[in-house]
Amino acid sequence: MKYKTKKNYWQQDIRKAAYVRAALQGAILLMAIGFYLTVTYRYGFLISILLMCCSLGIYQAYWCLCAAFLLLFLIAACMNPDTKNKDFLVLCIKSFITLLLSVLLYLIINNIMLKLQNITLSDYQGVSQMGAFEFSQIPTILGNAYGWFFKMLYENYLYITWYPIVRVVIGAGYFISLLLFVMACFQNRKNMIRVGALILFTAILPLTINSIYIMCNDASTVHILMCYSVVLVFFV
Repeated sequence: MKYKTKKNYWQQDIRKAAYVRAALQGAILLMAIGFYLTVTYRYGFLISILLMCCSLGIYQAYWCLCAAFLLLFLIAACMNPDTKNKDFLVLCIKSFITLLLSVLLYLIINNIMLKLQNITLSDYQGVSQMGAFEFSQIPTILGNAYGWFFKMLYENYLYITWYPIVRVVIGAGYFISLLLFVMACFQNRKNMIRVGALILFTAILPLTINSIYIMCNDASTVHILMCYSVVLVFFV
């Protein structure tokens, strides 16, 4: 009976996910196109801001996915000896502007529409108060973001690392990434801008991947659908 109840629960959860599947896939598609335009075209980030704003309007948690993708791309650019410092700095600025302005534009449009319709956001998993937290919560936020990045190696994180083989694969990826990081720092030791950026971006990568803990100030409400960006640990 216990198994049957659990099975029925998951069937109900799957039906709920299927109901909004098209919208969620659309939000991811908009983020993916925005990422591509930002890193490919000189002024593509201007369109990306609008696309990411629309994606935020569908499901805010997928902003974390695009932020992590951009950061991984910047890390790869740091490790590429053929990347020019000027081009790299321009890409960093465009990425930052895209991520920042997409959120600001979403908040502005959202507030205008709420006032015009004289309504308020319904409370949903803490995301309705996106980014609202007290300074006293910062240690907890950082602890959750960085903690789960490494706890995935030995604990089941939201059923993502349920099987031990998944944890082994993630651990192997972390180890190889560490070796590549050391090699890249050594190869670019004469370019302090490149090395400094590589260290900084690598340090904030766990926070970016788990930035849902910044958007949602209550870690207990975070569920697997909100942590889509965690799949990027397999790209590390």
